[in-house]
Amino acid sequence: MSVESASVREVLAHPPSSPVVSRTSPVATPGPRLVQNSSDLTPVRSLSQRLARLPGMLFSVAVVALLVLGWWERDEYWFSAEEGWGYAFGIIGVSMMALLLLYPARKHWKPMRNFLPIRYWFQLHMLLGIAGPVFILFHSNFQLGSLNSNMALFSMLTVAASGIIGRYVYRQIHRGLYGAQIEFKDLRVEYEASRQRFIGNELVDEKTARRLQKIELTLIDRSLSLRGSLWARHAVRRLRTAVARRLSRALHSGSLGAEQIHALKASYAGWRLGTDRLERMARYAVFARLFSLWHVLHLPIFFMMLIAAVIHIVVVHMY
Repeated sequence: MSVESASVREVLAHPPSSPVVSRTSPVATPGPRLVQNSSDLTPVRSLSQRLARLPGMLFSVAVVALLVLGWWERDEYWFSAEEGWGYAFGIIGVSMMALLLLYPARKHWKPMRNFLPIRYWFQLHMLLGIAGPVFILFHSNFQLGSLNSNMALFSMLTVAASGIIGRYVYRQIHRGLYGAQIEFKDLRVEYEASRQRFIGNELVDEKTARRLQKIELTLIDRSLSLRGSLWARHAVRRLRTAVARRLSRALHSGSLGAEQIHALKASYAGWRLGTDRLERMARYAVFARLFSLWHVLHLPIFFMMLIAAVIHIVVVHMY
């Protein structure tokens, strides 16, 4: 081991207590991002990608504006649930919510599997899942009514909220909204490649290596629970913060030469890249577990909504 390397290890192991790390220090917690051009960072979206997202953004803005207008004008009673456009809105909204079943039918019913690519059914599913509740809200004039109508309304809103949450979680484990699902093994391969850049350097002492190994073993466990994945993500962040603090104290100790500081920063760049990729593994594990749990809950809630809607329709037309 060289004299310079031994000096760096000694400073990291026994940092001086006198220097105080400034809040504005470039290496203060949670640590500097020294890697500026790594493939790990999110790429800048091209103009075509931004334009592709424009219709969805415009649709979202239009829906929000329409809901705000309907809420603002609810006391004007432009529509009545019993007749006219208000009644028609109810029929349209319920029909759209029932048509949401087309997407799972396309996925699981053999006669429909060759009818249009699945992405178009998914787009239709999301469109109906937003438009249906909007029509129902205008049908109800943004106001509460009888017990059975309130049950139908709130069950519909619960399904809509669940769909929005599911859409967000879905995006975290897929390559975009319509892309293929990200494979955990690919994330692991990326991490293993970057791991070689920091294992054995001055920043990874024996204690840090043990904590790192515990996180790695947790993430590759096939029976990993949501609690375990949340712990792993938090543990990666704590470990990275601890190393950043040690680095900051070492750099401000005044006992390192220019070459030592440069080598230490290069070591930290490799460490930060590797732990970023490890955190991506932990983040993926969290959202994969959440998506699995969401699947279990969403379908029963949806059928509860359909039952409440049928009861509401029957009661309204009988009495």
